[in-house]
Amino acid sequence: MMDIFICEDHPQEAAEYAAIIKGELKTAKDKGRLTYTSADAESLMAYLERHPVKRGLYFLDICIQGSMNGIQLAVKIREMDPLGSIVFITSKSEMSFLTFQYQVEAMDFIVKDQIEELPGRIRRCIHKAAVKYQEAGVLEGKRQFCIKTGGSSHYLEPGDILYIQTSRTAPHKVEICLSNGIESLYGTLKEFESALSDHPSFFRCHQSVLVNREYIRRIEQKEKAIVMENGERLPVSVRYMKKIKLH
Repeated sequence: MMDIFICEDHPQEAAEYAAIIKGELKTAKDKGRLTYTSADAESLMAYLERHPVKRGLYFLDICIQGSMNGIQLAVKIREMDPLGSIVFITSKSEMSFLTFQYQVEAMDFIVKDQIEELPGRIRRCIHKAAVKYQEAGVLEGKRQFCIKTGGSSHYLEPGDILYIQTSRTAPHKVEICLSNGIESLYGTLKEFESALSDHPSFFRCHQSVLVNREYIRRIEQKEKAIVMENGERLPVSVRYMKKIKLH
């Protein structure tokens, strides 16, 4: 799923951008997630060094406090995420020429003073970057898979999924445990199992759980449980215990 970032040193404006992004993602969760908001370039760079991202979407203010401005930050981001999408939001429209001088290939250059246009421009950038991200996933050896449920298409990367289980709180939903959080989507476990049939790392360990063997730390046969790398314990049905032994 596409990661979205904000770097803005004015708290009120950062909150406004975050609200617009979250509002867009609420109606189209498959487009991405707001991963990290920063007030300076240094903390965003530190995050990206700890959590490398591919094809992220970055909303950057040009005039930010610290050792780097938004343009210089974009150059660093390009080194770490060459195919990411960069959008500049600034009050100084005359600085747009710097994006060409530094060759950062910005997706858009949004002027803060154009308040009426701001939400629509941000939403269009999210849509455009999400399409780019999804198409790239298909081209890269079908690294992503697509599941269509409830009239929506959801694009997920199998390598990010620890396990999928039927929701314990909402009917007709599944909970997808990812390496960086949990997502809840409409659908059945059977639908997701079918969509992941080409990925041998996934197998059913329980009537309500589909697990990725790449994240299994150990199998406790006596307790009929699987312990995942993140410490979580998942149940194993007797009928599936033999299947686990075979792998």
